[in-house]
Amino acid sequence: MKKINFLLIFALLLGLSASAQLASSDYGKSYANLMNTKKKAEETQGSPYVFDEWESGVVVFKGEEGGKFKNIKIDLMNNQLEVLYMNTEKILPAAEFKMVKLNRPDLNANTFFQKASDYKYGGKTLEGFAQVTPVGENFKIITIHSVRVIQSSMNAKIVGANHRKRLARDKKTFLLKKGKLYRVKKKKDVYKVLTKKQKKLKAYISDHDLSIKKEADLVKILEYYETI
Repeated sequence: MKKINFLLIFALLLGLSASAQLASSDYGKSYANLMNTKKKAEETQGSPYVFDEWESGVVVFKGEEGGKFKNIKIDLMNNQLEVLYMNTEKILPAAEFKMVKLNRPDLNANTFFQKASDYKYGGKTLEGFAQVTPVGENFKIITIHSVRVIQSSMNAKIVGANHRKRLARDKKTFLLKKGKLYRVKKKKDVYKVLTKKQKKLKAYISDHDLSIKKEADLVKILEYYETI
């Protein structure tokens, strides 16, 4: 797994350091002007975006400079960012940025997004985008967002039905502990990672009716675990 500069993340979470320039700066304007204009996409059913709405946020470019934009989308289909700049939709390929932090009220204050290819699981590089939520000093919750293309069936084409490609979005949750990813599907998967004082931990989860399928609950579980 590629390491992300801790100071860079810290700067993001504080709303940019002095070294991270805003998009209103000459650097931000220059970078946005160099982005490719979005081309018309092939017509499909379903959305390729992590969030369908435009979101404001901060993009950290490959050179570690930051740019603040009012309109950002994460495109899973093409593994890129879309930015609305000067009333024109621009694209930022994955190779050109390190991470993005979106200003959404339903996201944890510490959450940021980066390329899933920065992580490996089972010896394989992951695909899509990683939603990363650091918890304390020892854990990160990693949610991998990806999209699948489902082709129209031959029967549908024969009878003249709508035969556009259909997009299906997938989400997979992992815990990162000491540089290793653990897949989390059920509570037992959490207990395989959180191996100490499980009696207290199970009681806490039960008493507070917490679900490992909700990131906010998973954050509470990890924060509690670090106190016992």
